[in-house]
Amino acid sequence: MAGTDCRKWLIAILIVAAVARLTVVLVFFADYRPRDDAAQWQRAAQNFLNGRGLIVSEDLKAYRTPLPGLYIAAIYAIFGPSVRAVQIVNAVLGVFSVWLVYDLVRRSFGIIPALWSGLFVSLYPLLLFYTGRLLSEALVILLLVPFQQSFET
Repeated sequence: MAGTDCRKWLIAILIVAAVARLTVVLVFFADYRPRDDAAQWQRAAQNFLNGRGLIVSEDLKAYRTPLPGLYIAAIYAIFGPSVRAVQIVNAVLGVFSVWLVYDLVRRSFGIIPALWSGLFVSLYPLLLFYTGRLLSEALVILLLVPFQQSFET
């Protein structure tokens, strides 16, 4: 497959990933209200921005790992306390994750498996689901792929 064709396919896959993620956020999570774990991440981010530390509550001070709370707090600091802003940033991270998976597979197995992997990751239902929720998964998945690339021989 020629280099130009590969780039066109990759761009098409990234567009599919972006459209799928934004559709999930805007249609299926239109009235999303964080609850359970997501509500705790949201409270930790709000407490951090209000100067009370990265805690869920006074009873749950070291209950959650810091990175997702800081991630949500950073988004809130830039865009205000908006669940929709976190969802859209999750969608952007998801598209970037698709590109990272494509790159990892391309280096290890070649262009055709990379394109199939990118398409699979762009449409995988559970990854689309994580885009709409205020959970740690969107960020952790993005960080796991470069970690995997560091073990590449």
